[in-house]
Amino acid sequence: MCQNVSLQHFSISSQPELICWEGSCHAVLLRKLEIALKDHQGDEAWETFEDIKRLYGFPSHSLATRLITELSYSSNPH
Repeated sequence: MCQNVSLQHFSISSQPELICWEGSCHAVLLRKLEIALKDHQGDEAWETFEDIKRLYGFPSHSLATRLITELSYSSNPH
């Protein structure tokens, strides 16, 4: 799982860093996004998408399309 860790005392960055214990953080985040989309968890999918985008850029076209579709049918504004 990835955990948010604040490194403000050790880094000039004010953004929290992600530390992953289950393999590649990129792979863990992509899997988390896929699961959130499959389970129709729009808020979780959006937060995970934002983490992926901030750390690695946009995910694959198919994942981005699935996110847009999911959020289009969601009642929560993002």
